[in-house]
Amino acid sequence: VYKRQTFDKAFFIVPALAIRTDFENHITNKTKAGFHVEFFDHGNKSTAAVFDWVAQGYGELFTKSYPGIDAGEDTDPDKMPDASAHLHHMDMLT
Repeated sequence: VYKRQTFDKAFFIVPALAIRTDFENHITNKTKAGFHVEFFDHGNKSTAAVFDWVAQGYGELFTKSYPGIDAGEDTDPDKMPDASAHLHHMDMLT
């Protein structure tokens, strides 16, 4: 089962991501706004799964300009908002 998971708020840069589950997983299309994940059972078949995930990166992606930071533009990390983290428990739907 293939799942697109979006973050509540987009990060300023693509965040680091960790997933915890009892199944093998394949993470693809990791962006500032979310990621795709697919889980595989012990027979290597795609399956539904319950998983926990955490994403950590710098700040939020702004939709307006702030002094020294243009919307969506990578810049000096010292001028970026504080680091943010999103932690969720997700029930996979079939």
